[in-house]
Amino acid sequence: MITQVFSSEDAIQLDINTGPLTCDEVRKSISNLKNGKATAIDGIQAELIKVGGEITVAPIYLHQLY
Repeated sequence: MITQVFSSEDAIQLDINTGPLTCDEVRKSISNLKNGKATAIDGIQAELIKVGGEITVAPIYLHQLY
C-alpha cells in the first residue's frame, strides 16, 4: 500500500463560485440538457423543460431559495 501525505502547500486553489445560482446559469443548464435521455424521479423530460423557455427558468431558480 502506497500512502502519500499532502501539505497545505501542495493544495491547488480553484476559483469556484459556490454562491446561489443565477437565472443565466439556470438558462445555460437548461440549454445543455440532452434530448432523449431517461427522466429523473420526477418524470419530467428534458425536451419539456427546454420547450418551456422562460416559464421553466423561474421555478427552477426560485426553488433554491426555499
